Amino acid sequence: MSRFYKGLVLALALATPALAVFEPTPKAARPQGMGGAFTGVADDVTAIHYNPAGLTRVDALQAHLFGTRLFGLKELQDALLDVAYPISKQAGTVGVSVEQFGDDTLLRERTITASHGIPLQEDLRGGYNLNLYDLKIGPEDGSANDFGSDRSFGLDVGVMAHIKKVKKDLWVGGFMRNVNQPKVGKSYPKELSRANSVGMSFSPYSGAWIMLDVTKEVTQPRTMWRGGMEFELAKWTGGRILLRAGAHSSPQRWSAGATVKVGPLAVDYAFYNHELLSDTHLVSLRLNFGRAKKKAGVAPAATAPTAAVPKMEEKKEKKAE
Repeated sequence: MSRFYKGLVLALALATPALAVFEPTPKAARPQGMGGAFTGVADDVTAIHYNPAGLTRVDALQAHLFGTRLFGLKELQDALLDVAYPISKQAGTVGVSVEQFGDDTLLRERTITASHGIPLQEDLRGGYNLNLYDLKIGPEDGSANDFGSDRSFGLDVGVMAHIKKVKKDLWVGGFMRNVNQPKVGKSYPKELSRANSVGMSFSPYSGAWIMLDVTKEVTQPRTMWRGGMEFELAKWTGGRILLRAGAHSSPQRWSAGATVKVGPLAVDYAFYNHELLSDTHLVSLRLNFGRAKKKAGVAPAATAPTAAVPKMEEKKEKKAE
């Protein structure tokens, strides 16, 4: 058995309760506040991690900074930076993400992602991620505790559709993670987590959204359901407050969160529970470097209540009479 594989087994046993190498973990506070149900939402820069097709819904330069310690453990600290930039309506939106999970003393996972969202048709979008996975086990000092490192490449693909014929604000999406079956380790290769997700989101009334995801893991025999809601608590010129709640199966968890948006800055907070370990708290900062255009989307992306449209049409009809 190679030193790298021995170190991998040891590091996972000591540092990651119920987690595997490069296991999908929360990548942003806003989606996690809705139970992680974001495949059919994906309307901001964090779409890189949940459905790259949703990057086409980003209409200005956006940046996202995220940090957390899973279950309050410093060995499971996670930090990342995302940036997305819309090129044009035809070329779509490009994004890049840099993430580091763990620490340099036991296990460190680093992921660099290049992402691209592409408009396919008027109401159909596609997207893909190119991921570089870099794994390091033990301190990089050549000592007996230095078990080495390895790298691998992964490919994600996503699709998203706006189903206007069924409901004006209905969105559905699909996301496939690591479709090329990447592995780490040479003597005893370990396949990285693969999963397929489908999701949907819709608005039952102005200022509120409901979302649902189902994920089938390929590398593990389990199916996960995620559901959540988001609604606008308050709104003023240049700002708003949003609240969220959600639930997650396999394992069973519940989550909640909030956003305070002032001008171009949005501060997101979320937490979720664990049946044995401490709760996990997540904080995100999102910056929008341009004026948002009016478009169909979830509550944070909307610029005006949808209920105002029919009222304006009624006034025009009365004038014509």
